[in-house]
Formats: sequence, structure tokens, C-alpha cells
Amino acid sequence: MKNNYGNLDLSFLNEYDDENIYKELLKYDGIGVKTISCVLMFAMRRDAFPVDTHVHRVLNRLGIVKTNSAEKTFEKTKDIIPKGRKYELHSNLIKFGRNICKAKNPLCGVCFLYSECGFIDKKVLPVKVQPVKKQETTISLYSKIFKPVSN
Repeated sequence: MKNNYGNLDLSFLNEYDDENIYKELLKYDGIGVKTISCVLMFAMRRDAFPVDTHVHRVLNRLGIVKTNSAEKTFEKTKDIIPKGRKYELHSNLIKFGRNICKAKNPLCGVCFLYSECGFIDKKVLPVKVQPVKKQETTISLYSKIFKPVSN
């Protein structure tokens, strides 16, 4: 990047649309779609949806996607998350994945999405939880469930 632009300042990216930012930054070894999405969302305040291991795991367990990598989950979800809801959903999915829907020993007994979960190894729920209304589409449902996060 320093060879191409003379410095390591990324401000030139402000002139690019998101697609061209991905194209530009993917040219560099070690920079993937998650890093670029984080730059877009956190540094540039753009409407991007980074997919890390927690987001990937939760979206797959809930059946929103059926993918075997975070990058494939990114490709499947980048255009279906409603505009203006990506930051909120991303942040809440990470919290949910770290605290409830953990990789090992998920806390299925306290999960409010238990009835929607397709995780084959989920634990039997000892108490009845409030079911989620079926008439809503999957993405609108989950974007409404997760509480807004302040920027």
C-alpha cells in the first residue's frame, strides 16, 4: 500500500464506494472481508456487516444460512440484512454468541430463540420459553428481537 500510494493513510478510501473498497483492500495479503467490513463499519461509519466466528455460528444454528465458513456467511448475508440495521445486528449477534450461544456448552436453557434453533446438539430445554411468532420473515424477526445498540 505504501508503494502504491506513498503512505499508509487510508483516507483515499473515503472517495470509494463499498464495493471498490473491498476490491482495493482484498489485493493485500492478510486482509480479508471481515477486516474490510470492520474498517467500513467502525472506522468509516458505513453500513457493513462483518461476520466473525460468533456471527457465523449463531446465523448457522438459527438456520438463517447454511455455510461452512465466516466468509461464505458474509456473502450470503451482506445483501439480506436490512439497511441501517447491520451495526445493531452485528453487535448483538456477537454478544449473543459470546454469552448465550457459545461454541462449547451453549446456554440453551436460557435462550429466547430455543424454539427457532436448528442446532443438532442443542440441549433439551427444561422450562418452556416464549415462542417466537412464525409469521415474520427470518431477517426482520431477528433484527427486531435484538435491542438497538448505541454507536
